[in-house]
Amino acid sequence: MERLKRQYAAFVRTRQAATLSCEGYDDLIRRQRSHIRAAREKVGELMARQGHMLETMAVNELAARRERLAEFQIKARFGMADSYDRATRAQIQEKGE
Repeated sequence: MERLKRQYAAFVRTRQAATLSCEGYDDLIRRQRSHIRAAREKVGELMARQGHMLETMAVNELAARRERLAEFQIKARFGMADSYDRATRAQIQEKGE
């Protein structure tokens, strides 16, 4: 019995020491939780803004690529037309000679 009483007393002392060591931190914990909430909100807002910016950049890049492809198509068409013209002239010259 005596041994159990000593263990219980040690447990009570440990519990009291733990309780006392945590006192006074309530305000600090509340402030930190408030800071964490504010930081989470800010991060959420920044992520949304970043996502919008990335979307805008991607759309702009795709539009620029579309314009370049259209230019390449036009140049290819003119190149083919020029090639056909030269081939036709060459055939006409061969028949004339």
